[in-house]
Order: sequence, then C-alpha cells, then structure tokens
Amino acid sequence: LESTDGTSDEHYVDQGYLYGYNDPQITVDDSFTSGTASFPVGLARDDSSGNLFVSSLTDNKVYKVTPSGIQTEFYTGLSGPFGIDVDSVSGDVYVCEVNGQQVRRISQSGSAVVYATGISSPAGLTRDTSTGVLYVTEHIAEGGKVKKVFPNRTVVSLTTQTFNRPRGITLRQGTSDLYFISGDTGTAGSSIVHHLDANTGAVTNITSFGTLYDIHAPPSESYIFV
Repeated sequence: LESTDGTSDEHYVDQGYLYGYNDPQITVDDSFTSGTASFPVGLARDDSSGNLFVSSLTDNKVYKVTPSGIQTEFYTGLSGPFGIDVDSVSGDVYVCEVNGQQVRRISQSGSAVVYATGISSPAGLTRDTSTGVLYVTEHIAEGGKVKKVFPNRTVVSLTTQTFNRPRGITLRQGTSDLYFISGDTGTAGSSIVHHLDANTGAVTNITSFGTLYDIHAPPSESYIFV
C-alpha cells in the first residue's frame, strides 16, 4: 500500500493489477487497472517524480507507472523480484530477488548492480531515508531473520530470533521503529505483526491495536505493502 503525498490517494497490488483508490470516496483510478504485470507483489513510490515501481514475481520484471498511468517495463531479467523501495533523491530502485538470494540496485538509466548478498530468500524491503540503511526480511519457513544492509553493503543480522516466513516490512521514518509481518506457526493462515527496534534488535509482538477501519475490501490474495 502506498499513499501519495499531499493527497489521499492510495494504491495496492493484486494478481495482475495495480489498483488506485481515493480515501474517503474510495473511487477506482481506472488508469491503474490495465493489468500489465502478471503477478505484482511489491510496490514503491518515488516521491520526487510521483512514479510508482511495481515488482512482478512471475515474469521477473519491474514496471514503472507514471502519475498519468503510463506503464512501461523498467527492468527485466530478475530472479523472483519481491520487496522494492526507491531512493527519491538519487532515483535508485532497490529490489529483493527472492529466488536469486540477493538485493539489486537499479539506476533510473537501467544500470543494475548486485547490492547485497548473504540474505536467504529476501522478500520484504524498506529503506531509511536519512541513513540509506536497508532492512530486509528473509522469507524462510520458521527460520527467517531481519537483515540490516549498510550503505557500504555490509550485511548483518538485526535479529537473533527467527520467524516463520517474515515478509512485508516498513520503517517509521525519523525513528528506530520497524514493523514487519510473519506467519503464525500455531494458527494456519494467520499472521503476526511485530515491532522491531532498528538500533537494538529487540522484538515485541503487537497484540493490541487501536480502531481498525476497512478502507476497501481488496480482491482475494492481494499483496499489501507500506
């Protein structure tokens, strides 16, 4: 899920489609429903341009969607692209390759480098805009950790505790508050929301929430990222 700064527009990806909604009217933005990507799972927004970047798992591509809804292939030849984020200053796109066991950095000109290795089945990705540090989840059954990637590309384990297929992760910018989701090993089909301190690695499970609202009932098997 991505919101557009200065507006109430929100977007999420579902099998074959990128949807745009406006809160509180919940109106569909038809320019985002052409179904270019075959299995979009990751979504990130470049705040400087307003462009959206979508990772498509089954056709191994990243697509770019302009604010006017024009969709183009941004990069091809990846190995299971999943979590994705954008540096809105440089324009560089970071994408996890869950099958390739690495994170790539792709420039706006289309030049790509392997940015980080030593991460098993990288799935979720978020970037600290002030430090350039990446936080990446490992999508491993009952063995995944959260990894921390420094700007010099050093990779360390932020957590000693392991989790069941951790995936979507987000950072509250300007703080050390990370939030990510993993599967509940005790309840089939259930997930757990965790709070993770980016400085200490301390993890707590979030068991109490404030008031929750459904802004829209998404199609089945939607992938929502924040």
